[in-house]
Amino acid sequence: MDERQQKRFEIVDHAIEKGWVIAPSKGMETFIEAIIKLGHCPCVSTRLYCPCPESDAEVANVGRCRCSLFWRDLETFRKILRPVKGAEDEK
Repeated sequence: MDERQQKRFEIVDHAIEKGWVIAPSKGMETFIEAIIKLGHCPCVSTRLYCPCPESDAEVANVGRCRCSLFWRDLETFRKILRPVKGAEDEK
C-alpha cells in the first residue's frame, strides 16, 4: 500500500468513525496531496497529523475542521458554503 492509499484510508476511516462527511467541494485527493507534500496537516504547520486531534472540537463547534476537509454533515456544508439563494433577504 502506498502513502496516498494509506492516507486515504485514514481519512475515510476517521470520517466514518465520527459520522462526518469529507469535503464535498474540493475532494480529499487535494488534501492528500497537500498532506504528503507538506508532511503535516495542511491547515496548520504545528499540527503534525491529519486527521488532527483538533478537528474533533472544530467540527463540534463550527461544523467543519479548520481546513474544511471534514464536515459535520452535508447540511452544514450547504449552510456555510452554499447558502440558499435569497435566504439573506428573509431575515
